[in-house]
Parts: sequence; C-alpha cells; structure tokens
Amino acid sequence: MQIQWTAMISQKIANSLVVNSAKDQLILWHEWTGMSWSAEIAVVTIAIRALITFPLTVGQHKILAKYDALRPELIQFGQRLKKEVDSAQYLYNWSPIKAKLMYNLRMKQETKRLIIRDNCHPMKGSIVVWVQIPVWVILSHAIRNMSFMYPIADHNSQLIHSQLSTEGILWFSNLTLSDPYLVLPFLTAVVNLTIVQVIVSQLMDKLFASLFVSPKRRQLRKMETKTKMHAILTNAARGLSVALIPIGLVMPAFTGMNIYLNRHLDNMVIDTTTPVDGSPIRVELTFVKVPPYHELMPFYNTIIRKINRELKLVQIQRHYFDPTAKIDIPQHKLEVWPGWAQAVSELDDGLLLVCDASHRLLRTSTARDVLQDLFRLPDGKQRFKENAQKRLVGSIVLTRYNNKPYRVDDIDFNSNPLSTFDWNGTPVTYVEYFKKSWQLDIKDHKQPLLVNRPKPRRGETESQMICLIPELCFMTGLTDDIRSDTRIMRDIASHTRIKPTVRQAKLQVFIDNVLNTPAARRHLTDWGLDLSPKPYETYGRTMTADRIVLGGGKEVPVSAKADWSRDATNCALFHPINVNKWMIIFTQKDSAKVDEFIKCLKAVTRMMGFTFADPDKHVARDETPTGYVNAIKGSNASQCQIIVCMTPGSSQREDRYNAIKRLCYCELGIASQVVRSYTLTEAKMRSVCQKIAIQMSCKIGGQPWALPIPFKSCMIVGIDVYHDPTQRGKSVVGMVASVNQAVSQWYSRVYFQNTHEEIVNTLESG
Repeated sequence: MQIQWTAMISQKIANSLVVNSAKDQLILWHEWTGMSWSAEIAVVTIAIRALITFPLTVGQHKILAKYDALRPELIQFGQRLKKEVDSAQYLYNWSPIKAKLMYNLRMKQETKRLIIRDNCHPMKGSIVVWVQIPVWVILSHAIRNMSFMYPIADHNSQLIHSQLSTEGILWFSNLTLSDPYLVLPFLTAVVNLTIVQVIVSQLMDKLFASLFVSPKRRQLRKMETKTKMHAILTNAARGLSVALIPIGLVMPAFTGMNIYLNRHLDNMVIDTTTPVDGSPIRVELTFVKVPPYHELMPFYNTIIRKINRELKLVQIQRHYFDPTAKIDIPQHKLEVWPGWAQAVSELDDGLLLVCDASHRLLRTSTARDVLQDLFRLPDGKQRFKENAQKRLVGSIVLTRYNNKPYRVDDIDFNSNPLSTFDWNGTPVTYVEYFKKSWQLDIKDHKQPLLVNRPKPRRGETESQMICLIPELCFMTGLTDDIRSDTRIMRDIASHTRIKPTVRQAKLQVFIDNVLNTPAARRHLTDWGLDLSPKPYETYGRTMTADRIVLGGGKEVPVSAKADWSRDATNCALFHPINVNKWMIIFTQKDSAKVDEFIKCLKAVTRMMGFTFADPDKHVARDETPTGYVNAIKGSNASQCQIIVCMTPGSSQREDRYNAIKRLCYCELGIASQVVRSYTLTEAKMRSVCQKIAIQMSCKIGGQPWALPIPFKSCMIVGIDVYHDPTQRGKSVVGMVASVNQAVSQWYSRVYFQNTHEEIVNTLESG
C-alpha cells in the first residue's frame, strides 16, 4: 500500500476540523429538510454562491471602480514625472536605461501611495477566486468522508452511504462513485479557468498595463508591462483550477490510498456483506497501470527500512546503526555505533540502493550525570532549571532498554520517578513500571523527568507525551568541550574516518547480512526484488592536480591530499600586507601567553613576506562578554587595522564571541580575530600562529595564494538577498566582485532595501 503525496495532502484535508464540521452540517441539514442528497448539494451550492461569492463579487467591483478612478491622477503625475526625469537625464548625464528605471521606480512608489490612501489594492478584487476553490474542496472532501463512512463505519454511516448511493440525479445516480463520463470535473475546471481569465487576468492587466505608460502608447506597451508577479499570480490561479480535475475525477470515491500487488490480477467483482447489518456490498477491482519506478521510490525505501529492522538495526533520526558492532572508547567514555545512510533511486531503468557508511557517537554518561554536573557549578543551585533547559532541550538521548532515540522537548521539574501515570487503566509509579516491565531499578527518586512529544500519527488529533527517566537516558552527539579537545577528536576520527577499502568491506558485510538473513531477504523476494551480491561498479575520473601561485609568481603543485599549507608558510604570500597598527585584548592570567604569541607571530611572518609591528595591549577586566566589549570601547580601536581578542578556556563561549564580532563589524567596522589561549600550547604554537597570521592577513586585504586563471579580463560577481524571518526590517543585499586577474582580490558591499524584495534596485546608488 503506497500513499502518494497527493493522497497524503487529501487525507490531511479530510482529517481536518473544518471538513468534519462541514460533513456534520450537511447531515444535519439533510435530516431537517428531508431532501434528497442531490437536491441538498444543489441547494447548498446556490446558498454558498448567494451568501459568500455574490457579496464578494460586489465588493470586488467596488474596489476595481476605486482603482479605475486613480487613473487620471496617475496619468497627470506620469506627465510631470516624465519632464523631471528628462531634465535630470540632461543635468546628470543619465543613460536612457537609468532614466527609464528611475521613471518606473517613482511611478511604482506613487501608485503604491495612492492605492494605500484609497484602500483599493486590485488584489483584493481577486478574493472570489481564492475563496470559492477552497470551499469546493471542503465540500467535496465532506461528501467523500460520508461516501466512504469515514472515520467510523457504524450504523449511521451505513445509512448515509446507502442514501448517497441511490439519491443521485441524471447520469450520476450513485453519489458514492466518481462521475462515469468525467463531465463534472472538467466542467468545474473550465468554469474556474474562465473566471481566472476574465477576473484575475483583467485586474492584473489594469494593475501593470496602464500605470506606467502614456495613453498613446498603452496598447503598444501592454504586453511589455506584465511582470513576474503577474505571471505568478495568474498561473497560480490557473494551476488551482487545473488541480480540480484530478480531485474531481476521484471525488467522492477517493480513499487517499492505492493498493499495490506483486502480481497482475484480472478485473473482478467481489460481492460481500457488511459486518454491521449484513447489507450487500460490491467491490470492483480494476487494473489501472504498472507504475513507473520514480513513483515507487517511497515504497522501495519502506522495504529497506523493514530490512533494517529485521537486521536489528536501530534508527536514529534518518540513519540506521548497529548497536551490536559498537566501538568502545573507554578513555573518553564514548561509544561509536557504525551504521548506514541509505536511499533507493532510479538508475538506467532499474533500481539502485545508495548505501554509505555512517557513524553515531554516543556517550556513556546519562542525562542525570549532566544534571548533576550543572548542579555542582558555582551558580548551579540558583540557575539549575535555566542551565538544564539550555543544555538538554533539543538534544537526542537514547534509552538502552529498548534502543530507541528520543528528542528532549522539555523538562518536567514538578514530576519525578515516584509520580504516577495510567498504565492499562491502573495508576503506577515510574519506579514500579520500569521494575515490572524492564527489570530496572531506578536509584534516584528525586530527579526531574525529561519530556518527549512525538508528532501525532495519521488520524490522531492530540499529540502524546512521553516521560523519560534521566538516569536511563544516554546522551548522543558531541559537546563543545569534546569538539575543542583535539586528542578526543583524533581518537574518534580513527574509527569514523575510514579508508575506501574498509568502507567497501563494510558495505559487503551489509549485503551479505541481507542475503543471509531469511526474514530480511523475504521482504525483497515477496516483491520480485533481489540485491546484487556485489556493489555496483562504475568508471571514475582522476583530475590532474592544480598548481598554487605564491609570492614572486612561484607555482607549487598541490599534493594528493590537497594540502599546500607547508608551502604557504615557508614561502612569501601571493600579495601580503604588513600589519602596522593592531591591538590585542586579553585577561590578566593570559599575559605571559600573549607575549609568546606576539613573538611567534613576528617570527613566522618573516618567511611569509610581511611583518607584524608591536601591538597595543589592553587587559580586559574579566572574561565575560562585557569585559571584552568595554576593553575594546575604552581603547583607540578606530586607528587599528585589526583587533585580536585572546580568550581563556578550552571552549569558545558563543555569547562572548558574538559580542566581540558584533561590536567590531557592526559598530566599529574593523576586522577582528578571536584566539583561544588553550590552543597556544608550546608544541603547537608555531603551526597555530602560522594559520592565524594567514587569516589576519586576509582580513585586512592580503592575498595568501592564487590559481593560474586561464581566461583574461573576467570578473566574477556574486549577489544574494537575505530576508530575516525574525525581523520585519529591511532586507539585506550582499554583493561581491573580483577585481584582479588572479581572482584573489575582491570588492564587497552591503545594501539595504524593502523587505522581501528579491530584485536588487539599490546597486546603482553605490
């Protein structure tokens, strides 16, 4: 059984509150009036048009009349504006294209102002189209629910179904079946398409074809003034109308599901009776088609998921992992679970199982251990709830008693393992439940409970709530402390960064497990499928290594590992810039390390072809974000090329980092570099300083290396628009462009424009 995306959408609509309310009202009206269902449907249709669409149509004509009244005023404004633009074109030597753009921009702004003043936006006149289509869909799904006795096949549903099957009219006497001659679906679509063409197209033509053109040239320019918005809105309305055809073809006899079989059946008729009252039912099975592969991808992926479950693999998010093959890293209290990222796709008129090795990192510490660590912090008692929410909410935990992952959505501090819940009609505590069901003893009876709220399943209106015991929940993923510890990351990488030969061997093991497990293989053979005993082989291409250009035009080949850091640090940079004026902010306890850092920077940059002058030193009052911000503000930062902030601790505090970057870039407009003193160990001081020096050189305009670009006189330009969903301010336009032959020097600019405008109209002001 395969649920397609159209069926899923239709099923969600059918399950909605508004559709079920419409169904109840139709049944109530039918019982009160005693009319046949065909007559009631006709009366309801007329009533909707009289009470809803007719008033909207009247309002639409009023809006369009107001809008037409603006035309003389706009024509007069356009004539005045034309003179002003012609004068400005002569005075400021504008090109004809720029003059045209300025004219159209001012006309749009004036039109918008007048429309707001008179409250006559023409889009308000198209509301009839956008209202009657959803109303039709709601009524159709309501009838569909009744015709298939949805959601409960009780005696009342049987009665309504029998009435619908006999109270039709004309050629569709049975209202539980779709139109046998397909007249109604196509007629509905044609009527709505006509409305779209007459109403939407005309009002959009009025909006775009008559505002910016003089009366003499209006007909000539009418097609030119149709904009992208015109096409989108008109085609969207047309698309909704055409979408009514497949809905109408199966309404009301559309269950939202297709039945797939692994063999062909002849068309047949099955006569049976209902289990409620024994009334006869006839089921007609009709062969439709052999679906193409691309329609069956979700179905085949479902088969792969069933195979994974037969192999006892555990699903965490979208991938499956093998807990029996876990790799212990006891020195760091970590486990690595190997697994697979899988997907079925179409290849050469066949099926391809894309399977790649994946790994999931689990910690042997529990959520209770995390809560205890937070409680032991200096301010742990006062900020325990706040810190616990920040640390745990949103994380994924794994319960080992059933090997299931859960997302922590909340923490219930008012409950504990001694709290009760209803279990098969009997109130039990969590302690009792886990003892009886899983033979687990909960030691800490005062710990709060973690809350998981899974998404409601199909047909469910209320979401469930799952309470988890922290001491039974094992943490997954990496913390900032783990990521910042190079020793731990190196040990993890030794198990996760596997060689291609090892990856292929693991894939072969997976294939053998599927073929040698009867239950897993049966899921394939039941549907006429088989898994190749060897991975698919294809031809690859090895690209020639490029060459990197350094200072003095020296070219060095790129190694097979794509690493040229040794050459870059032992040779002069392509175009270095001396750092003559810079500043470093640090805390008092890092004073000695700052001196070592400065000394090392000067030493390594001499080989790179540029120099570092002595910096201005400023000590931050403390290591908080405010301490660093005040230290920068209290210095002569505006005269610096770059500001360096050395921060203590093994991990980077996000709030402190963001505060430094926001001050330097958004308020002061100065480049900045944040360095963690933890990384400046004696063994790695030189290599770290080399990398930092290259970064700082780039931030002040230096060019560390380049590529030999074969084509001449070429500029690469990139433009993007960002709309912040959390703010209703202006959108931001970012623009970059290369300005030299080596494509290593760039110009960048930021512009602001009206919210959600994708067309960039502010570049000319730069």
